[in-house]
Amino acid sequence: MINIIDERIRRFMNSIRKPFRMVIASVTTGKGVKKVTGEGLAGEPVRDAEQFQYYGFQSVPPSGTMGVVVPLGGATSHSMIVATEHAAVGIDLATGEVSVVHQEGHYIHLKNGRLIEVECDDYVMRCKTWRVVATDGATLDTPLVAMTNQAQIDGLVTGKGGLALSNENGGGSAAQISGTVRVTEDVIAGGVSQVGHHHKDSLGGETDAPIR
Repeated sequence: MINIIDERIRRFMNSIRKPFRMVIASVTTGKGVKKVTGEGLAGEPVRDAEQFQYYGFQSVPPSGTMGVVVPLGGATSHSMIVATEHAAVGIDLATGEVSVVHQEGHYIHLKNGRLIEVECDDYVMRCKTWRVVATDGATLDTPLVAMTNQAQIDGLVTGKGGLALSNENGGGSAAQISGTVRVTEDVIAGGVSQVGHHHKDSLGGETDAPIR
């Protein structure tokens, strides 16, 4: 009797489709649940299987990606993709690290040591306000920093390579300074040295240079 029961249970379980692996051929794009088409490892066609992903995260796996298929109720016609993996898309990770990687090679890498590394060609951020709080300092290692509008700096401005100002767009002076300006060498105004210039005296001669 036990053998008969076991055989019936075995037959019933064999009639239920178990999870299997597949190779993805295409995935629909746009909003909503993605639909996946491809083949099982035995060449079995998989059509319009729903790709379930974690809330807030989306991806469209490229062709050749492996997937784990779970037939709901044991029926292949009601399958869903619960996990995907592509061996050629990824970066080296140490234990405990996390990354988001694109097939073209750019990535976000959450590294050990509280370090976040981003690698890309073009980084675009769209927001109403942007604030960076760096308690120790910030470094921009780039040949040029461009701003399309105004810049307001509340602290000391220090530079080593010189300062060039122009008023190509019009609308007033190229520079306006409220307060004292201290210069250690000379100021050239309109081609005239403020340290070495002379004036005509009342007798038609020239005065000495300004007293320093």
